[in-house]
Amino acid sequence: MGEIRDFKDRDIDYEINLKCNSIDTVRAARINTSKRLYEYAEKWELIFLAMSLVSTGLLVYALINPENKERLALSALFSIYSLLVQNFVAKLNYNERALKLHHHQLELEDFLLELKSIIFQKKLNEDEKKEKYQQVMFKYQISLRGNENHSDYDHKYAKKYQKQKYNQGNSQSDMDKVTEGTTEEDKKKCWLISHFLCIEEFIKRHDFSWNKFLIWFQYILIPSVFIWYLLLS
Repeated sequence: MGEIRDFKDRDIDYEINLKCNSIDTVRAARINTSKRLYEYAEKWELIFLAMSLVSTGLLVYALINPENKERLALSALFSIYSLLVQNFVAKLNYNERALKLHHHQLELEDFLLELKSIIFQKKLNEDEKKEKYQQVMFKYQISLRGNENHSDYDHKYAKKYQKQKYNQGNSQSDMDKVTEGTTEEDKKKCWLISHFLCIEEFIKRHDFSWNKFLIWFQYILIPSVFIWYLLLS
């Protein structure tokens, strides 16, 4: 893609091509967000099933043996917690938001096709291209206003996708620069920089949002409640 030109040095074809790349990045981010929300919804369905089975089982067993007040209290509290969590997650509308983002990325693809058709129509003069370009951009801005924005994580994922797509991600690592003539101090610096970049890349590749932490908390809480219940005698 090369270095981006200054505004005064751009022609209409270059501007359209630049906007195509920008919309393609937004579209990739929307696709990733949609997939991530669908993944959240699927995981919460399994969590709710586990919660229902555990809370029902604990409550029934506690009612059969009502002499153990601690077990009865724990089962009642977990049942209340399960209802509150289900109500909270239901308001997040993961499936509905994911479907809306999926439809939006299809709409963005239509804008991409329109812009590409403007570039390839050789019979159009510059003024006609500008007029068509402005029409597409007007619809694009309206489309963005009516849809949920993607997260910073999704944007980074999309940028990485863009680099791979246009073969821009093959830069030489610091450890590859180490040769026989490299001093020990420079080797240590290259090693530290390389490992720091690996950690940074790991953080960019993985989802550390509060949604994911809330899901992982349930993975820990549900078996912990069950074990605690068994220990209460």
